[in-house]
Amino acid sequence: QNLVARPAEQVLGQIHGIEHTYSVSRPGMALLTVQFQVGVPRTEALVRLYDVLDANQDWLPRDLGTLPPIVKPKGIDDVPVLAVTLFSRDATSALELERVAASVEAELKRVPGTREVQTIGGPGRAVNVTIDPARLRARGVDLVQLQQVLQGANLGMPSGSVIDTAGDAPRMLAVETGEFLRSADDVAALVVGVHDGKPVYLREVAQVEPGARQPARYVWHMP
Repeated sequence: QNLVARPAEQVLGQIHGIEHTYSVSRPGMALLTVQFQVGVPRTEALVRLYDVLDANQDWLPRDLGTLPPIVKPKGIDDVPVLAVTLFSRDATSALELERVAASVEAELKRVPGTREVQTIGGPGRAVNVTIDPARLRARGVDLVQLQQVLQGANLGMPSGSVIDTAGDAPRMLAVETGEFLRSADDVAALVVGVHDGKPVYLREVAQVEPGARQPARYVWHMP
């Protein structure tokens, strides 16, 4: 935020015809939005933006390993002109409905003249873990310990930095450690404790299966 986003806002704020500039930052990424005043032609706005970026490339700290900024223009033409709602009478088929939506999205993108197609509102994939209390007690694993293992398993953490000397100038690259879980089998293979000198795997004390996330909102549809 302090090294990239805020200096970028100051640089981009100098462009003639700018109405607003604001940014959102998170580890490893900064998103900046530049809003031009109404009436500024799209092509002219892009030329001004690229000119300022090219003329101020030195504002990016070299030792951070920051990549060149990517510009994605958005305008009134990007406002959706057609919304398609998919629904099912089976309340348990939300994940299957999301897969159908992905297939429909792929077909719509092939239609000539289509600018952009997005799918929103699906439940998303998840791994459901159902604990067996009897097995948990039999292997001496408490619920708090199990929760800590699950929370810490799918997490990446900064672990320092290394200096890359392969290019024209040395660069400092941030290093993160931690392996992300990719499937239900990876979750089931987590070691959640030790019993009688042997590791206790999650699959031994719980039922682990792929599924959908818990719904955060509902839609009432009347045909």
